[in-house]
Amino acid sequence: MNYTPTVSTSALVNTKKMRRLMITNVPFEIGITDEDLRNLITRYMAQNYLKDEMNNCPVVNLEINETDKNVAVELSSV
Repeated sequence: MNYTPTVSTSALVNTKKMRRLMITNVPFEIGITDEDLRNLITRYMAQNYLKDEMNNCPVVNLEINETDKNVAVELSSV
């Protein structure tokens, strides 16, 4: 079950830049998928107490650019 905080659309738009994370130099040639990245980020956030307790999936969106080896991660909270 994913926990989605009830936040107004304008608040989500206003905080989007603060909730984005860029990861560079991702080795896609070894077969890393978006699900692998999502699980890795979620596990890291849980281990370091960076995610809300009720939010099982803090990653809202992943934008993958395989040619530049970059991933833009949108998190559910600041």
